[in-house]
Amino acid sequence: MLSYMRFVCLLLVTVFCGLASLNVWSQDQIDAIVDGLAKAKHVLQHDMVEFKCVYRTEKIEMLTDIKDGQRVGAEWMLFRKGNMWKTSSRRLDTETRQDTLPTLFILKNGLALEYYPNGLCGISHPTVGFEFWGHWRFFIRTGVDILGVIATTNDIDIVDLREKGTFDSAYRFFTVPLFPECLEKNRSLYKLHDTMDVVDGSPCYVLEWDKHDKVWIDPKFGYAIRKRIQWFSHDGVREHKVVNHDLEEVIAGLWLPKSQVVTFYADPSYQPKQLWDQAMQQVTYKVEFSLVAEDAEFDFHPPIGTRVIDTVRDVTYTIWDPSVDPFAGPIEQGLKVNRYVMFRAICIIIGSILIFIAVWRMLRRMEG
Repeated sequence: MLSYMRFVCLLLVTVFCGLASLNVWSQDQIDAIVDGLAKAKHVLQHDMVEFKCVYRTEKIEMLTDIKDGQRVGAEWMLFRKGNMWKTSSRRLDTETRQDTLPTLFILKNGLALEYYPNGLCGISHPTVGFEFWGHWRFFIRTGVDILGVIATTNDIDIVDLREKGTFDSAYRFFTVPLFPECLEKNRSLYKLHDTMDVVDGSPCYVLEWDKHDKVWIDPKFGYAIRKRIQWFSHDGVREHKVVNHDLEEVIAGLWLPKSQVVTFYADPSYQPKQLWDQAMQQVTYKVEFSLVAEDAEFDFHPPIGTRVIDTVRDVTYTIWDPSVDPFAGPIEQGLKVNRYVMFRAICIIIGSILIFIAVWRMLRRMEG
């Protein structure tokens, strides 16, 4: 009986020690993942201070016969040089390669410029609705907090933008769990799988936050995210799946994919419940990188005839001089144009009144 009790106690101690060592191993790996992700973000913020990235739709596949807002092929050109950031986007027919005129966004010195091919240009403070933010989805889908990096370089309160973004599903990219902060803040919610999973031939750690986030992280390639599945707020309903292929070390310590495949699932906000968690479309993107960005990319001079609405300086004017730089704030030109327009409007009003009086008098005379 005594030997039996000893055996049971020894077994329990062995199991307990095994579980404890497993937990220690798990925590050590999570620590390594946090450190690796933090290093990648540091490299992006402080080392990769100049680059050009071309992000292009390569293929769009419908995974169901049900119509679900067919996505249109597009090309995004992303630039950074110090605290200057720029995106240029255009729609692209993936079959005929027929280009459309680009829409342009530039952020520098805390000011946002947006230019549309219809001849409108705006200067404003960057808010949640500034379309520029959404153009960085490639980086966001890699789990890197690119929006935080952009905000830091331009003294923008990214926390405030994220809080405002939670109230509108159109700006959901503001609330994507981004690393390493998300993992640090929600460490108890993420569970590390006991075994590694192979993605593209490379063993990856698998971190899972039940029905919220599941991430495959590759320790061999700078703890880059190989694969990720995210859920809507509705229980068990997937939002999209991202798989990053052909990882490349674009700069020492930062690995980014040259190909990205995104699977989109039915959106519960407008799709019937029977379609929830069903894959609807799959889009393949190709990515090209260069660590050079010319200064000229950030010097934008709107074409003649462009209407500029400057909400920062509360002035509106039309471009007649192709050398005008809206960032420099051609306030004097704008005010002169506004004064001229106002003077002309006053003259027209006075002239119309005088003409009306003259016609009225003439008619009175004719009646008399």
